[in-house]
Amino acid sequence: MPRISALPAASTAAVTDQFPIVQGAVTKRISFQTAQLSGIFSPGPNSINTLELVDDSVTSDKLQASPTVDANRAVTEDHIRSGAVTEPKLATLSISTGKLQDLSVTNPKLADGALSISKFNQADQTYIQNSGTARPGGSVLVNGFVKRIVVFDGGSGYDPNNLPTVTVSAPLSLGGLTATGLATVSTGGVVTGITLTSEGSGYTADPTVTIAPPPSGGSTARAWAYAVPNGLATSDTMASGYGTQHGSIIMTSDRRLKSFGYNYYGAIGLAAWNGVASLPQEVFLYTTSNNPPLPVKWYTSGSTSWIVDENGGVWSTGYGGYGQLGLNTTGNSYVFQQISPAYFQNKPIIKLAMSAGGYTDAQSVFALATDGTVFAWGYNGYGQLGIGNQTQQNTPVLVPGTGTTYIISDIVTGGNVSSSTGIVAMIVKNANNQVLVAGYNGHGALANGSTSNNSNLGYWTSASGPVQNAKTLHITGDYPSLAVSTTSGELWTAGYNGYGELGNGTVTSTGTGRATRVINSGVDLITGTGAHYGSRVALLLNQQIRVFGYNGYGQLGNGGTGSVSTPTDTLGGGLQVKKVVCSVWNYQTTALLLVDGSIYCAGYDGYSKQGRQDGASVGSRTSWAKFRLTRNDVVDIRWQGYNQYSHLEVLTSDGKIYSVGYNGNGDLCRGDTTDRYAISNYLL
Repeated sequence: MPRISALPAASTAAVTDQFPIVQGAVTKRISFQTAQLSGIFSPGPNSINTLELVDDSVTSDKLQASPTVDANRAVTEDHIRSGAVTEPKLATLSISTGKLQDLSVTNPKLADGALSISKFNQADQTYIQNSGTARPGGSVLVNGFVKRIVVFDGGSGYDPNNLPTVTVSAPLSLGGLTATGLATVSTGGVVTGITLTSEGSGYTADPTVTIAPPPSGGSTARAWAYAVPNGLATSDTMASGYGTQHGSIIMTSDRRLKSFGYNYYGAIGLAAWNGVASLPQEVFLYTTSNNPPLPVKWYTSGSTSWIVDENGGVWSTGYGGYGQLGLNTTGNSYVFQQISPAYFQNKPIIKLAMSAGGYTDAQSVFALATDGTVFAWGYNGYGQLGIGNQTQQNTPVLVPGTGTTYIISDIVTGGNVSSSTGIVAMIVKNANNQVLVAGYNGHGALANGSTSNNSNLGYWTSASGPVQNAKTLHITGDYPSLAVSTTSGELWTAGYNGYGELGNGTVTSTGTGRATRVINSGVDLITGTGAHYGSRVALLLNQQIRVFGYNGYGQLGNGGTGSVSTPTDTLGGGLQVKKVVCSVWNYQTTALLLVDGSIYCAGYDGYSKQGRQDGASVGSRTSWAKFRLTRNDVVDIRWQGYNQYSHLEVLTSDGKIYSVGYNGNGDLCRGDTTDRYAISNYLL
């Protein structure tokens, strides 16, 4: 909502119904001349005229600041004109007294007729003192919460007078609170829903929901819980390798999505084809409902973004040239529109997976439903959708056998979509947790004894049969290879191997062979780059790492740029890692979030995106170097950007987001497009 900044502490301007408070800031309802006389503003070289006022406008000190001084975030005439709010626009806002209660300013605080900084809560006071304005939208979330529990199988045989117990698994982060729920049962003995009695806190992933079995006979009901994990609003697996050359989306403390950066083809849902948002803007789900559902997961690839909401609905925006929007069109969308639930048989969706793409590349997209059913749409030139043909799909279609013959628990897709070499891999949730694959097979990534492409799902096999006990999956490379970690700590690989990305000590691809085991024990998960040349990082159960594959920019941290064909510990020193993120496509960089809250980086360092505070950009770092953030309470990290034009986003425990690097498209959320060579805090 348009607003000007909070009054300086020294101001005595009266607060009346003609000069109300909205979201902790003062809305313009008096003339600029009156504002000057009251001491709110004083004349300056960047004066604001009566008819123009920008969102989150400025105090008098900022109007007089030099537009070249970044520390003051000076507002120039160009800034004032963009997004200007005229008197007629203000007249349509109809600001009521009910809106005075937003954030921390309430009616009782208005009673004394004056607004001072003391009237704001402590977080807002700190922000105003540091920047001179009220916070635009609040801080980001750092403690995830459970938003909704969806019953997808009501079971049978339950007693309506003796409701079953509902258990929500505890959060993984220390100090979190466990969410709780209460079941309802129909007169026919079916569980019809679960009401959250506490959302809990500290959740970093969707929890497991367990419903007690019926007292005698019948079948046990099943449910799924959606969690909003953290402020960076990332996709729900760090093994995905997805990424975009465009904007970022974050979740604020008032549970709103806000986006910033490059909006090419409407990729971040800001109702326009192009343009730059250098400050956060709220993202809306395009619906006629007055109460749209809360987004809980965000995914992006190339110029397209997708959202899963709290009810399991799927939304998309951006480039749609290959049907990847799922909206029955090859046109584009500039706002998030919901894909018809009928395409998903009205089943709640819990996860999406999509191939990594460039600006207007083809993309293959998959949706996993609560009951293990998979739906696919988008590009299908090599049969990677697994639907028995190679025909592009502009709407989601059922992947045959899933949800019945195969109950799927996880799914990834990858490969170089610009070369149409994509594959898909799924974990079957059965007694053996086997892997199903389909798509391009020119180098043996499907591990089925041939090099022929396959548009039908088939098992991923070793010499002794289907690989068992799959836990995490990772696909990488121009020509894809697949790596699978198991519940017993093994690591298996198959496919293209030109850079040692199979980790078997050679650069020979699988071809007509089968998957081979490259690590015998101790592996937790496998991740790495999601496209272009393949670099991989295995995170071990003891929280150390093993790296292998392409290393052209030193992103494996071994002191050189030669490929590594055997899993190798390059970090050393007993340092323990809890998260690994790799930038996508070329000019690759790897970042490690350690257990102690520090960050280490290796690889391409253009725009000083590894946090050199001396302003230097060394091209590449071939050894691990500590990210120079002077605090060790980091809770999450994420790469954003494309090729060399990327930056690392860092979320700390107090809800601040830090970043450094390329900013040509407003990527750093600083209100400008000037590159930064010192770590800076977002305007949040």
